[in-house]
Amino acid sequence: MILAVFALALLIDISPHKPDWFKTQSIYVELPSIDYELYTEDENGNELDTLTYSPIVSSFYGIAVDTKWAGFALSIQNPESEYELFEESKLFDLQFFGVFKKFEWELYYQKYEGLYISQEEEVPVGSRPAANARSFGFELRYFLKDEFNPKASFGSSQPEKQTNGSWILGLYGNRQTLKANTGLIPTEFESNFDQLAGLREFETSSLGVDAGYGGMYLGDWYYLTGFFTLGFQLQEQAFKGIDQEDRIVSGASNNLHLEFGYPFKNGAAGLRAKSSNLEIPIKNAKFSQSRNQVRIFYKHYY
Repeated sequence: MILAVFALALLIDISPHKPDWFKTQSIYVELPSIDYELYTEDENGNELDTLTYSPIVSSFYGIAVDTKWAGFALSIQNPESEYELFEESKLFDLQFFGVFKKFEWELYYQKYEGLYISQEEEVPVGSRPAANARSFGFELRYFLKDEFNPKASFGSSQPEKQTNGSWILGLYGNRQTLKANTGLIPTEFESNFDQLAGLREFETSSLGVDAGYGGMYLGDWYYLTGFFTLGFQLQEQAFKGIDQEDRIVSGASNNLHLEFGYPFKNGAAGLRAKSSNLEIPIKNAKFSQSRNQVRIFYKHYY
C-alpha cells in the first residue's frame, strides 16, 4: 500500500494534462493523534490525579493535493509488526482545508477505536479499558490586516512567499464522543474521580470564538509560518452511566500551528506541527481534548 501511494504521487507528477486549478502536490509522513484527559485539583489548585486516554498508532505515508479552492489528502497507515501489550488503534481521519481570500478554513472528521490509559504505574495492563472516540467540526479564521495575503504569508500554498503578519479572529464548532462500555474511570482512580465513577459515555457539542496572531517570517534560506489563538466556548454536555442531567458550561481553547521549511524554486520541504485543545469542567473534574498532528513533507508547485 505504501508503494501504491508513492506510485500515485509519481503518476500525478508526470501527467502532462493537469488542469489549471491543480496547484500543488505533496508526499509526506505524519503522526496524527487525539488525546482525552481528565484531571482533578484540590481547593488550593494543586493537581490530585490525571487520567489520560491516548491511541496507539503508527506513522502514515500519504499524498496531498491543493487546488485553487481546497486541499485534500490520502493517507495509508504503516502498521508496526507487533504490539506486545495492546492492539493497535483503528482510525479514520478525514480533513479538508483551504484558503479563500482572507479566510483560512478547515473541516474534519476523526474516528478512533482503541484509546488506552497511559498511566502504566497505576493501572494494570489487563484491566485498562479501551475507549472509542469520535470528533468532527469546523474551524474558520479571518486575517484582519488589509495588506495581508494568506496565500503568500501563511502556510506553504504557493512558491512566492513574503514576510508579513496579521491579527486573527476565528469561529469554531466541535462535536465529540468518548465512550467505554466497561466504564471510563478505573477503580484505581475512583477515589479522586468519585463523581464520575460509572461514567460510560461523555458527549459534547461546542461552539466558540478565538483570537490570535499569525503570519510568516522569510529568512535567507528558510521560512517559518504559523499562528496561535486563544478562545472561549460554550459547550453542551451529555452523560451516560452517572446521575447527571445534560448541561451547558463554558471553557477555554487554544490552537497552535507551526511550519518550518526550506523553499526551492518549484517546491518546499519542511516540518509541520498542529495542536487544537478544548478544556472544560465536568462535574468535580476538568476535561480536555487535544487534536494533534506532526508531518514531514515535500511539496511541488505547478
